[in-house]
Amino acid sequence: MIKAVFLDFYGTLVRFDPPAECIQASACADHGLQLDPQVILSAYPVADEFMAQENASSVVWQRPEADRDAFFAEYERRLLAAAGHKVTLATAARIWKQVNETPKGLWLYEDALPAIHALRGAGLTTGIITNMDKDIGGALHNLGIRGLIDLWVTSGEVGSGKPHRPIFDAALSKAKVPATEAMHVGDHYEGDVLGARAAGLLALYLSRNAVKITNDGTIIPTLLEIIPYIQRNGLLSGY
Repeated sequence: MIKAVFLDFYGTLVRFDPPAECIQASACADHGLQLDPQVILSAYPVADEFMAQENASSVVWQRPEADRDAFFAEYERRLLAAAGHKVTLATAARIWKQVNETPKGLWLYEDALPAIHALRGAGLTTGIITNMDKDIGGALHNLGIRGLIDLWVTSGEVGSGKPHRPIFDAALSKAKVPATEAMHVGDHYEGDVLGARAAGLLALYLSRNAVKITNDGTIIPTLLEIIPYIQRNGLLSGY
């Protein structure tokens, strides 16, 4: 039976405001590139897969500043290439710098709060596992959900990020449950899904845009599908 559900943070619970794809489109326009925000949105999985691969080597946010800048220049180059525009690494670096410096806030996805309430209503421990390098307590407070989240673990705290096992083990330790009684949900297939499975957890892949298809029935289009999935598979006590 599932007793704890862990959620990824950015891309799963929260998004930027303005949305990341709109920030990207604006920065690209300033550099002479006209891109539809929806096209950029559809290109993110390609760049995010590169990020997951790099995090598997060493957590990006824990690298020296020069190495981080080099990574994000390549990340931006791959994102724009997937959106149909090939640019030089130098141009990609300039666009990323503008994107990174654009003022932005964090907002909950519409399905986040109802899903959290559903998890708590089912008596499940609710946590967050994120590759962010700093404590997210303040952000959770500003979002109004700090009191609804039982625990959170960051890569900065653990010294290791997804898809590596230590960050999942740290969350299990805080939740006081074995891996067989925990589930992780996230929007990065390699980091969230494959990483969690390698650590022994059940994992669900959140794909609001259905851009990546799995053949094992573990893809969900909304966080509101977590509890129904657990119920359908007889993983919730009392069902």
